[in-house]
Amino acid sequence: MSLEIINLYSNYGLKTILKNINLKINKGELLAIIGPNGAGKTTFLKCILGVKSYKGRIIYDGMDLSKISEREKAKIISYLPQFTPIIFPITIFENVILGRLPYFWTIPKKEDIEFVNKILEDLNLIEYSNRYIDEVSGGERQRANIARIIAQNSKIMLFDEPTANLDLKYQLEIMELIRKITKERNTITIIAIHEVNLAFKYADRIVLLNNGEIICNGSPNEVISMINKIYEVNGEIIDFNGRPRIIY
Repeated sequence: MSLEIINLYSNYGLKTILKNINLKINKGELLAIIGPNGAGKTTFLKCILGVKSYKGRIIYDGMDLSKISEREKAKIISYLPQFTPIIFPITIFENVILGRLPYFWTIPKKEDIEFVNKILEDLNLIEYSNRYIDEVSGGERQRANIARIIAQNSKIMLFDEPTANLDLKYQLEIMELIRKITKERNTITIIAIHEVNLAFKYADRIVLLNNGEIICNGSPNEVISMINKIYEVNGEIIDFNGRPRIIY
């Protein structure tokens, strides 16, 4: 199974945000989308999710994602936006179990509750499970939102800046967890991220966007040579355990 993006274009008013995007992402692959502000990273994720209009085709396992119901799509795709507003106060446990909604109609089953509790333990959130989400720190709230995405158990996971508002320790833990889940569940995972060194450390493949176009698509070692030019910086590229890093 794979996710195929074919001749994707997306506009905002008269401005073209994405131009002729063609990609194939395989199951079990962690793909990082990097690029300067305004490059089109968030728009790309929203097109896959189906909440942003586009021209072209987005195909998963032979299915055109624009032609399936929202409930079925929720079993295929989960999405963490860059900003998640608190609409009403709920506990962290209630927030995470919302990820199970595509699988039950009224009351969560015993296995749903056990599944959520295991995720809360993995993310060191079990002690906060009965606290209201607006009472915890920004980092704890972000981890709870990521836990909800993992609880959805979808085939495709989309993350827009998943390490935002997290301390360095939790940035690394979250990225390691996302990679682990990707490999264990054989999911397709796409992360839009600003921190390029996290992308180089954890991603299998990196797509570098600039002005809505794919500038480079390849392994971290293949992409890093373009970083200084696109970001207009003068960083030193080093090798760290077989993975490239850039030092500013």
